[in-house]
Amino acid sequence: MSTAAVRGRGVDQGNPDLRWEPVVGVESQYIGFQCEKPPFNDPRVRQALNYGTNKDTIIKELLLGNGKIADAPMAPGIFGYAQQTPYAYDPERARSLLRDAGVSGGTIELIVLKGLYTKGLEIAQAIGAQWQQLGFTININDMEVARTREVRAAGTFDTFFAGWVTMSRDADFALWRNFHSTTTGQFRNVSQVRYSNPQVDKLLETGQTSIKDEDRARAYAEAQKIIWDDAPWVFLFYTTNAFGVRKRVEGWRSRPDYFTLVKDVGVGA
Repeated sequence: MSTAAVRGRGVDQGNPDLRWEPVVGVESQYIGFQCEKPPFNDPRVRQALNYGTNKDTIIKELLLGNGKIADAPMAPGIFGYAQQTPYAYDPERARSLLRDAGVSGGTIELIVLKGLYTKGLEIAQAIGAQWQQLGFTININDMEVARTREVRAAGTFDTFFAGWVTMSRDADFALWRNFHSTTTGQFRNVSQVRYSNPQVDKLLETGQTSIKDEDRARAYAEAQKIIWDDAPWVFLFYTTNAFGVRKRVEGWRSRPDYFTLVKDVGVGA
């Protein structure tokens, strides 16, 4: 493929005819909680499972380094992104939070969207093994995408592994559909996590209706801090888009979204 880029981990990084161009994408991978369902209606439990998830190992061992640990509810490269302190892998802190919440184990179903994500099942199994160390029994359910929509709409789930791509590269698309409590129908919190916080609602409404960028950015930054602490997701990682480009291809630029623009691309000698 002399005039194209190849996206993915199959590119030979040692090939002298290629240059390797990785870029952090605008897709957030996460595990969503049913936030109205015990014990996930307690933020301490959700925080505990964030602390009990070793994202670094997943990125290194399963993604071969092609990812970045999440440090906000949305990825860098999106307008309004506000960096937070990542949930470090800390099983002891996780156990302490669970004790404070009065949770001493139980069974958690972790749904995976069958065939939708590369290594999705392996990632879910790795996370399940980590959560078992906190005293939980984990049932991995590799479910067809259409069925997951029905289950999430009905609220009959515990947790699920998914991703969200902010193609507009604006915080409104990243945050409103995922975290505003009044979104309805199929896209109620998009993933149906049933998260609700009046402060977040108000801030997202301010971001959506304000004209000045600085006002929008301020509102979104405040909202992200609250969302981060409330932990309606296990914030996992941002996907890395990795491209191998022939060295004689000129004008190619890596992009954080999934668009490939070729208007400035040419082939040199």
